[in-house]
Amino acid sequence: TVLPVATYLEKVDIAIRLLTDYASDSYGHSIVLLLWSCLDAAENATLEAGQLLEKLAKPSETGLSSLARALELLTGSHLFCLLEFCVKVCPLNERVRDAIRAHVAPYVSEEGHVRGMKLEAHRICMTMCHMADGPERRRVVASRFGHAEMQTATEFWVIYERLFGEMDQGYAQVSMELHASTSH
Repeated sequence: TVLPVATYLEKVDIAIRLLTDYASDSYGHSIVLLLWSCLDAAENATLEAGQLLEKLAKPSETGLSSLARALELLTGSHLFCLLEFCVKVCPLNERVRDAIRAHVAPYVSEEGHVRGMKLEAHRICMTMCHMADGPERRRVVASRFGHAEMQTATEFWVIYERLFGEMDQGYAQVSMELHASTSH
């Protein structure tokens, strides 16, 4: 892992500095490495990961939390890694789960959001944050959201439909199938 001897508070400080001074893609890579250093060897959530995410979700003096800043700044694989980290950590406690839901909410609906975004990766994260920490959830996370596991994740799709509606759930499943057929 990265920074195994640093305390979670030192990691929080480093993450905040990286996000405050964000200048290039290498900063995003560093943030991902820092987040992953809080997971155990099998990439499972730890108490340290929960503490880090909870601290990053607190608003700063400017009113914007470091987690919100990360969601705005990170793109591509770094954004997906951040969302995956959130999914891994959210079952630890309800405060962390609620913080993740609140931070991801602006990205999953057009209602009341000036950007009018509906980003599928954020919707997957939101849905996973609503799932109970059971075998199906653990299987999907362990597969890193693999096509076969997502396709057969009944609880995931039931929650997705409840959150975003039947039409969007249908679009998401069709989109997943199209992506799977074009990536082979």
